[in-house]
Amino acid sequence: LTKLEDLYSFKYYGKFNIEKGPFNNQYQYFDQHNYAIVNIEKINYLKEATQYFNTKYYIWLDFGYIRTNKKFPTNWPNKEKLYKIPTDKFTMLVGPYSKENEWCTGGYGKGVSSYEGCSHNILIPGGTMIGTKSSIYKYHSIFFKKLDEIIKRGDYAGYDQMIHSECYCQNKKLFNLIDAEKYKGSITGN
Repeated sequence: LTKLEDLYSFKYYGKFNIEKGPFNNQYQYFDQHNYAIVNIEKINYLKEATQYFNTKYYIWLDFGYIRTNKKFPTNWPNKEKLYKIPTDKFTMLVGPYSKENEWCTGGYGKGVSSYEGCSHNILIPGGTMIGTKSSIYKYHSIFFKKLDEIIKRGDYAGYDQMIHSECYCQNKKLFNLIDAEKYKGSITGN
């Protein structure tokens, strides 16, 4: 087990501008800084996995996908579909979004799953992330530079979705976004 203070993201403890975030006064029962650290650490977990496993792809899957009594598909990921994912891109499962050309111009997100003040009014979740060692290393660098920038400008930085969204909008060529609704079964066996 890794202690919270030993995580890569712990250096950001107390710097997330929590008072500007969506959870400001809603959840007094948990330490929002700890929550932010765990959220931010996902991309670092992927990077660390590349040091322990030798595989073409590395996948992050949020715990939330398996915390219900539903059974997780035994044929996930579908290797045939997985190997069609571009190796030079960082892939994220997102959606549903109907107007891809508006993702970074403010057309998506109002009242759906965004927060007031969210960059471009969109959120790209970090629930499913797929990458090769190379794309993970590239994205790790971009992600943490973006986190530093958000903190420096004084905006809320404790939610990985907001950081992913800004990273995507400024580095579109690095990403392969798969719309979960439009491409049902894109990496599953369905």
